[in-house]
Amino acid sequence: MAIKQESSGDGEMEEYLRSHSVSDGLFTSAEGCASATPRRAPALLHIDRHQIQAVEPSTQALELQGLGVDVYDQDVLEQGVLQQVDNAIHEASCASQLTDAKKEYRSVLDDLT
Repeated sequence: MAIKQESSGDGEMEEYLRSHSVSDGLFTSAEGCASATPRRAPALLHIDRHQIQAVEPSTQALELQGLGVDVYDQDVLEQGVLQQVDNAIHEASCASQLTDAKKEYRSVLDDLT
């Protein structure tokens, strides 16, 4: 089973992911130091890991249990990320349609006056 492990940090923009394969097929990541992480533009989308179900500690590899990290089943993680991306796209689309409708409404009002 493929599992994704992620730092249980607060999700600041300073966070970076460093993935590498472990002998039992696990993927790991860690939160970096602010000084070691390059500055990036603000994210257009923030993935909330807390909305994605983590693997129960009792089913984690012994090496991971004492590290204080969240461990995710890769399929569950991917599905959760894709769901959040789909939701963000839908919200952006609705906002864009609302903006377009308001512009059209103003244009019609201008034509009438």
